[in-house]
Amino acid sequence: MTDCLLVGAGQHARVVAEILTLNGDRIVAYSDLKPQTWISAPHLTEQDWSNQVRNGTFVLGLGGVTPAQLLHRRLLMEKCKSLGLVALSRCHSTASISQDANVAQGALVFAGAVVNVGASLGEGVIVNSAAIIEHDCAIGAGSHIAPGAIILGGAKIGSCCMIGAGSVILPNTTVPDNAMVAALTRGSIT
Repeated sequence: MTDCLLVGAGQHARVVAEILTLNGDRIVAYSDLKPQTWISAPHLTEQDWSNQVRNGTFVLGLGGVTPAQLLHRRLLMEKCKSLGLVALSRCHSTASISQDANVAQGALVFAGAVVNVGASLGEGVIVNSAAIIEHDCAIGAGSHIAPGAIILGGAKIGSCCMIGAGSVILPNTTVPDNAMVAALTRGSIT
């Protein structure tokens, strides 16, 4: 069991909190702009934890769907680390992670996701629900692979990229830093 600070406590953080619980971790406090009703841990403002919390572990509960939001998330991770906190990497119990994959500090892998042999997840990466990272792919620090996205063999995703829900990145493709790949849309809205 690891005690940790949850940084960010919006809707995305609810999924992160479940992953922590399934891993036997305990949220001892959380930081958000405002108190949240879904979580029973003590609420700290950013000023509180940046002045009081030294050493220990944290998990980012903050999501992000644009490269700018993902950069903000990455900078927040660096701020936490500068205070002596260590970012936890966690995977949902239903995710499939190859023993030959490399999962860096602070990376989060959600329910039903697959990370195959030779894949590498950079620091603070989010592999969201049912996303697939195929063999020998590299996902840059701070990137978010949205639900159902598929990154095919040997593809390289830069830092702070948003790969939209249901999108497919073809084999050996390189996506540059701070790119946004649109979500796949099906059907029409009437």
